[in-house]
Amino acid sequence: MRILSLVVLVVCRSFSYCYSQPQEAKLEAGYYLIVGAFAVESNAVKYCAKLNQQKTIASLGHLKSKGIYYVYTLISQDKFVSIRRAAMLRQNPEFWDAWVKYIDERNEETIESDQTVQNEPILLKTDTSILLHKQEVLSVANTSADSEAEIQEPIEIFLSLYNSTNDRVVDGKVKVINPDKEHLISEVQGNAYLNLPDPNNNSGKLILICDVLGYRKVQHEIIGKSPLTDSTADFVKDIGSSLVINFELTQYQKGDIRSLYDVYFYNDASIMRPESKFELNELLAMMKGNLKYKIRLHGHTNGNFFGKIIRPGPSNNLFSITKDSQSSLGSAKKLAYDRATAIHDYLVSNGITGDRIEVKSWGGKRPLYKKDGLNARRNVRVEVEIVEN
Repeated sequence: MRILSLVVLVVCRSFSYCYSQPQEAKLEAGYYLIVGAFAVESNAVKYCAKLNQQKTIASLGHLKSKGIYYVYTLISQDKFVSIRRAAMLRQNPEFWDAWVKYIDERNEETIESDQTVQNEPILLKTDTSILLHKQEVLSVANTSADSEAEIQEPIEIFLSLYNSTNDRVVDGKVKVINPDKEHLISEVQGNAYLNLPDPNNNSGKLILICDVLGYRKVQHEIIGKSPLTDSTADFVKDIGSSLVINFELTQYQKGDIRSLYDVYFYNDASIMRPESKFELNELLAMMKGNLKYKIRLHGHTNGNFFGKIIRPGPSNNLFSITKDSQSSLGSAKKLAYDRATAIHDYLVSNGITGDRIEVKSWGGKRPLYKKDGLNARRNVRVEVEIVEN
């Protein structure tokens, strides 16, 4: 797969450079906005020429120390400019994973990767954050009172979400939580910039949670005004003008269970509300992206009542109570089963074979909270369990 990278600031050599053989001279030191990385020289030359024909000014450079040919669109001595350009460039679907890398005067990359570049461009793990990770790591112990006073400005961070298996960018959101007051401050889009809010609490801490459907939850705790400390250095990186917080996401494995809390049902019904489609489509994408996955859907209710159950009628409308919706009496366990079955039916109607999905009902036998407590509503849920991967 093609690695999208740096936008070239140096325009003067772009056209002639791409149509000729890459020079063996060292690349000059700077921040490169790269749009492609190749092990095979001819592939790099072709891609560079293609971009120039499309009026995207690109240049080609050979990193001799790694044997990699980079196609880039910008080289700058200003890190902040390069990062901003990368963020803008990624808005173009053609360059959705463009990234910035610093190459020093020795023709060496600051970031090392343990992944070999193959014959076609690939997305490297350290590239998914878009940003260059600075060699120097800030230490709280060396931070003076004066420098602490300077950090009162909002701290800009980049939330980097990527798959730990194939190193590709993962689309998802991150929750920002005040741990002292135990409440959600905001939910923000991943792979984007964020100004850290002031936690306005005694500890000064923030908790960042990434819980993308299909991946195990990752939680990071940071100090709002000083995110980079010895205890966070493995996932927080300093790039000078801002920080990168890495969320290395691991795909679900056999035995993992996740609640579909954003799938909502009408009262006393196995018919879902329309807003449920967003999370259902995430589940659908997970199943289509992992063909070996087999899942079990667990239906739960709050309590073990017996009463009316509304089900889809002959039109099989899973998202609206209509004139042909059917009503009968049944147990809480039956309602939980019908709700899990509704999710099963949605997946099957969108191309997932039924033999990959099991349905199990618990009714009110496995509550998470007291059935008459403040969080009783959260007992009503459908859980997804990975039974084979």
